Amino acid sequence: MKKAPFHPQLHFFVCCNRRENSPLGPGCSSNGNAVYAALKKRVQQRGEIQSVWVTQTGCLGICPANGATVAIYPEGAIMTEVDPTNVDALYEIARTKKAE
Repeated sequence: MKKAPFHPQLHFFVCCNRRENSPLGPGCSSNGNAVYAALKKRVQQRGEIQSVWVTQTGCLGICPANGATVAIYPEGAIMTEVDPTNVDALYEIARTKKAE
């Protein structure tokens, strides 16, 4: 094992888990994909590709009825019911947590 030579200043993990015919519901699936795409676009627009990473994940353990779940590293925040219109709010949460 070896430590990576660099890491992002901010890392968003977006649940894109898809469950078929599950009593727990469908998972974040297409909602997660839409949030992921919106975050990636915002990162590119801000020119932060090297310092802000966005990663698609499987289940993050919280399955919202609407939207998707997003974990923010290193802040430790886990947000649920996130939709693509919440991208700026996710950045604000990350900044607020860093200031605490």
